[in-house]
Amino acid sequence: MTLLEALVVVAITALVGALEFPNLERALAMFSLRETASALTADLREARADALREDQDVTFAFTPDGRGYIWSEGQARTLPQVVSVQQGVTIRFFADGSASGGAIKLASGKRVVPISVDSATGAVTAGS
Repeated sequence: MTLLEALVVVAITALVGALEFPNLERALAMFSLRETASALTADLREARADALREDQDVTFAFTPDGRGYIWSEGQARTLPQVVSVQQGVTIRFFADGSASGGAIKLASGKRVVPISVDSATGAVTAGS
């Protein structure tokens, strides 16, 4: 194998890598959005469980800058840079398991994941 052939192989490999890099970024952003939605859903359910267990209301709210959230019994969480809150409301979970209800929308690029909290049951559901 000559040096020229080796350079051609390296150039082709670099070109293929450069073409696939944007797809990799989108895939990582999508993965981050899904993981964030799963974590947020789990934290909402944990806040509801805290309200039931402690027999007192628990408030779940987003930080003023929209880059994180906190609830009465939990710790503050920060969202990844590629994920933003398009719509977020303060949700109160009551001691009987019900909630004030509301909808949350997480976004990464053009992809949006809705999360809703039912007011009658306090059930948390996430769309895809």
